[in-house]
Amino acid sequence: MKEIKYDEIVYAIQDNLLNIEKVETKVKKRQVNKEITTWYGNNTEAIQASRMCYNAGKEFKTHKHILRPRLNNYTQECLIVIQGQIKVDIYNLDKVLIGEIEGNPGDIVLLYKGFHRLLVTENNSIFYEVKNGCFTTVQEDKEFLNEK
Repeated sequence: MKEIKYDEIVYAIQDNLLNIEKVETKVKKRQVNKEITTWYGNNTEAIQASRMCYNAGKEFKTHKHILRPRLNNYTQECLIVIQGQIKVDIYNLDKVLIGEIEGNPGDIVLLYKGFHRLLVTENNSIFYEVKNGCFTTVQEDKEFLNEK
């Protein structure tokens, strides 16, 4: 997992969703995934993600989430790379480049703060973008960094 921080504030996180530790079981000496949940973000971020890895039989009790007001003052994004490659440059709030992420198949990239630039670096790249809504227009939703 890679975190890009500035002044101890997390601006972006990258991890590979397929990088799961294998363990050998005592039953039939076979390899299975280590059961673990990895959480990204914290309880103050609008986007909270988790990678869940469990074996057959794991059950989550039937549930629904309680309706409660949530206030999001800015948009955060989650990118999931399926095929190809992307590059994401991360800038702090002062518009200074503080890091970069190269997203490959199986990678998740969470964008929390600051500015970012996304560049598709391979043909036929496929990735998901998930963000908190609602999205209106580009003019109402985005401030662009003047690049040279």
